[in-house]
Amino acid sequence: MIDVKYKHKGLVEPLLELSGMTEMLEVIKVGKNAKVINMVDACKAHFSYSVGYYENAPIVVVTYDELSTKQIAEDMEALKGKDKVLIYPARDILFYNADVHSMDITAARLRVIDALIKEEDVVIILPVEALLNPLSPKETWSSYVREIKVGETLNISQFEARMVQMGYERVGRVEGMGQFAIRGGIIDFYGATQDEPYRIELWDDEIDSIRSFNVQTQRSINKVECVSIMPNQEIIFPLEIIQKVVPKIKEELKKTAELLVKEGKKESASKIKEQVGEALEQINNNISPRGLELYVPYTNLELVSILDYIPKNTLLVIDEPTKSREKSKRVLEEYRVSMEDRLSYGHILPKQIELIFEYEDVVSKMAQFKKLFMMNFDGEVEEFDISYTLPLRVYENNTFYKNLDLLEKDLKQWKKDKKRVIILSGVKAKAMRLSEELEQRG
Repeated sequence: MIDVKYKHKGLVEPLLELSGMTEMLEVIKVGKNAKVINMVDACKAHFSYSVGYYENAPIVVVTYDELSTKQIAEDMEALKGKDKVLIYPARDILFYNADVHSMDITAARLRVIDALIKEEDVVIILPVEALLNPLSPKETWSSYVREIKVGETLNISQFEARMVQMGYERVGRVEGMGQFAIRGGIIDFYGATQDEPYRIELWDDEIDSIRSFNVQTQRSINKVECVSIMPNQEIIFPLEIIQKVVPKIKEELKKTAELLVKEGKKESASKIKEQVGEALEQINNNISPRGLELYVPYTNLELVSILDYIPKNTLLVIDEPTKSREKSKRVLEEYRVSMEDRLSYGHILPKQIELIFEYEDVVSKMAQFKKLFMMNFDGEVEEFDISYTLPLRVYENNTFYKNLDLLEKDLKQWKKDKKRVIILSGVKAKAMRLSEELEQRG
C-alpha cells in the first residue's frame, strides 16, 4: 500500500480500491506513461489531484481549450484551495506583434512564473497553446527580481533604465499594472503580480519610506519595510543585445522591401521600411521601442518554455491528448497563415515569424516528465509510449439542484448497494443544513 501523508484522505483513499489503480501508480512512479480511459470531465480534477498526492508530486494539467482549463481549475480549487490553483493562460499568438495583449493575461502568466520561481505549492492548469509561447530562462528572470528595503540607497537613473528593461511603462501617474512614475524623489510602481501599487520616497538617494497606495485616490495606505519588484514581461534582455544585431535586421529589411517592390507591393514596402526604421532609430538612441522582443530571433538569446520552469518531479497530466495535439497544430497553422499575410502587407519581417515554438518542441519538453493521459474514450497517444492503461467505470450523477427528494431516493439506493458516498458543498453552513435535512429524513 502506498502511504498517503496528506489531508483529504477521505477523497483520495477510495481510489486505491479501484482495480488496477495501485499498478498504475507504480508505473508512473518509475517514470513511465499511463493513461486512464472512460473518464468524464467532472472527475478529471479529482483524479489528477489524487494521483499527484499518491506520487507526492506537483501537478500541472494541460488541457485542449480555455473552457476545459477553467472547468478543471474550478474543480481543483475545491480540493487544493482557491489560492493554490493557478491558470497559465495562452497569449494570442495571432496578435503577437500587436500591442493588444490583455494586462489580465500578462498578470496571470507572470503570477505563475513568480510562483514557480518561489517554489510555491500550487497546481497549474493551462491550455496546450500556452506552451507555444517562449520565455526567458528561469535563471534570467530570477536575476531581475529585486527587493527594495527602507534604508537602502537607490540610483534613480539606474532604476528607471532597469524598469524599462523589465517591461514597465513610464507614465506621469500610475493608474494600472505595469506602470511606473518618477516625480522628484518619489517613485510609484505597480507590478503585475501585486495586489496594489507602491510608493517609494527618497531622502537624497536613501529610501526613506515604502507605502502601498490607492490607484484612484493616489493616497497612501500601508507602510511596509520592503517590497519586491519583478519583471513585467516574459522575455527580458538588455537593449545592447538587439543593438549588436542591427546590421542583420537592416539587411533583412532591405531584402524584404526589395522583394515587396518586385511583387508590385510598393505601399507594403514603404510601410515595413517606415515601421522597422523607426524602431531601429529608437534602438540606436538607447530607447526600447514597443515590440522589442520581436527582434529576439535575430539574436542567439536562449528562450525556454514554461515547462522548463516546473520541477522535474512534476506529474504532467494531459487532458484528451488527441484534442490537444489537434488544437496545437490548428493554432500553428492559423499563425502561419496570419504571419504570411502580415509579411505580404509589410507588417513584419520574415525572421520575426520564428518567435514561437513548434508542436514538436512542446512534445520534446513534455518527454522529461512522468505523464498521465486522461481520455473520455480509448485511443492512441501518438507522441508517447503508454506502459499502462486503466479503464474506469464512471457515470455522471443526476443534478439535485433544490430537489432533496431525488437526492434522498438516490442515497437510499446507493446505501442499499453498499456504495461509499461523499457529498461536497460550497460552504460549511450549506453542508450543515444539508446534513440536518438528510438526518430528519432518516
